[in-house]
Amino acid sequence: MGRSKHPLELKLHILQLFEEDNYSINELSERFSLNHQTLYRWKMKFEASGPDGLHEATSCKFYSKELKLAAVKDYFQRNYSQMVLL
Repeated sequence: MGRSKHPLELKLHILQLFEEDNYSINELSERFSLNHQTLYRWKMKFEASGPDGLHEATSCKFYSKELKLAAVKDYFQRNYSQMVLL
């Protein structure tokens, strides 16, 4: 997955418009030429971690085989979405 070309300030501005001005995700995705899934992902990261969740990682994360297997089991046995497991 590529790195975001969108600065933190823009992400926060778009999320603020969504929360305060009652714009829909579809309206904002059209207005800013973004995929609506990108906006949902930003929203979930912000809700989970605040502004710090919107910073881009500077390095790749490595996960153990055990953690990966546990995530796959949770995905199938508990009907979690991929976004919840990330």
